[in-house]
Amino acid sequence: MKHKPSRVVVIEWKKFESAAWRKLNATAINVFLQFRKRCQVEKVSRKQRSRQEWTIKNNGEIILTFAEGQRLLDISMTAL
Repeated sequence: MKHKPSRVVVIEWKKFESAAWRKLNATAINVFLQFRKRCQVEKVSRKQRSRQEWTIKNNGEIILTFAEGQRLLDISMTAL
């Protein structure tokens, strides 16, 4: 299914603070951002809290093939 580009890329603060995130190299971060770019997100109001949260509408439907990753990010097999 062709994805509709979102105008918002949401990355949770917990990811930035995690040890796993800090260990990622630039190529891995770029691949992650390509996945997140394909996410269709929508705001969800929580009545119990004053802040808004985001939910991914097309979770489980996001596809990024290896060939697409190579083309979009100009990466080689050795970079992965």
